[in-house]
Amino acid sequence: MRYPAGSSVFVTDWVSPFATFGGIVEEITKAGRVVALMELFGRMTPVEFEPKQLTPA
Repeated sequence: MRYPAGSSVFVTDWVSPFATFGGIVEEITKAGRVVALMELFGRMTPVEFEPKQLTPA
């Protein structure tokens, strides 16, 4: 598994509104998407990404 739960990631997809944000992997869905916790407006919010949109930190 490329992104184990608890690992840090950066969003590298420039099309995404979260480009250059960092987050912490919460889980991998059955569909293979990565759910990462990202700090938005002072709260940790789960956001789903395709694995190709992320890079390990």
